[in-house]
Order: sequence, then C-alpha cells, then structure tokens
Amino acid sequence: SLFFYFSSWLWFFQYATSWRSDKGFGATFFATRLVWHLLGSYNALTVPKGHPVGANAWFGVVSSVLHLHWFSQWCMKYLFKKPSSTENEKKAGGETNGAANGVNGNGKAKET
Repeated sequence: SLFFYFSSWLWFFQYATSWRSDKGFGATFFATRLVWHLLGSYNALTVPKGHPVGANAWFGVVSSVLHLHWFSQWCMKYLFKKPSSTENEKKAGGETNGAANGVNGNGKAKET
C-alpha cells in the first residue's frame, strides 16, 4: 500500500543520513501523516450510524489537528523561513563579524 511505501522511506532515511533532506522529510510527513489522518478521519466521520468506526472518529480528528500543527511548524521553519542578516551578508560576500556595521570583533565601535 501507499502508506507502507512512504513509511519504508522514512525508515530507510533514518539510517542513510547522507541522503536525508528537510524537504524530503516534509513531503513524506505530509503524505504519511497529514493526508493519511485526514482521509481516515473523513472516512470515520462519514460511516453510517451505528458503525463501530464512527465511535472512534474523535481520535482521528485530534490526530489530524496535531499533525496539522506539527506540519505548519515545520513549514514555518523550513519552507517559509526568512534568511537571517548573517546569511544575507554571506550571500552578498560581506563581512559577518559586525565590521560592516562599524563594530569590531569585541562589540565596540571601530576607531577610524
């Protein structure tokens, strides 16, 4: 099944550390956790009355909300992050020790 396929990838990359990537983890998490729980919750909520699965639909809803929260935090950290000023200076080839702002290495103003 598709769930087993993606879970196998998560297991494999646990040991193949050189092949890991943050975006790969996010895509697999999205497919195996978020989509899986949302579909399961939908199925549990839409079963006919009296079906035993319907009594446990609350668990799927709580799981979906929790996984949605985790995924949103991951997106904020890895997909929508703003580069820090240090990263901007490195990309621009500038100094990263504060000298560009008139500050020497010990935090005091540079003498001219």
